[in-house]
Amino acid sequence: HKLDPGIEAPEPRVNVREAFGRVNVGERPARERGKDFNHIELPKLPPFTHWRFPSSVLWAFAACIICSLLGQYYPQLAILTRAALNVTLLVQYLFVMQGLSFIAWWLESKGITGFGRNMILVLAFFMPLLSQLTTYTGMFDMCFNFRERIGRRR
Repeated sequence: HKLDPGIEAPEPRVNVREAFGRVNVGERPARERGKDFNHIELPKLPPFTHWRFPSSVLWAFAACIICSLLGQYYPQLAILTRAALNVTLLVQYLFVMQGLSFIAWWLESKGITGFGRNMILVLAFFMPLLSQLTTYTGMFDMCFNFRERIGRRR
């Protein structure tokens, strides 16, 4: 089996042997050890409409912005830009989840449940403009706690 001159592909039986060895050496013992943890019960998650992330996520976002700026202006700190990018992706995902949770809470408070609510949430997640608005909604809900403010008016 030749791919390019000078580069040999492994024989197919080598791949089968490797997969068989990997299962027997690594995964099967791990599965046996995992059976010891079957009795551990994890706490139940609250309903999606009650999900709230701590406001410290906003501070992490601010730190990401500062690290990104430092990495841009000081080339020797370029690693900060890469680290900030990774943390920013995680923080933005949390903002989206917070925004979707707020939207689900608001829709439920208006009596929109089931398929209609789920379709709106899917659109808010997948449509680029709505996804960006959902991110901002989550960010501002973390900062100003819209649920408490709206709930007090009722």
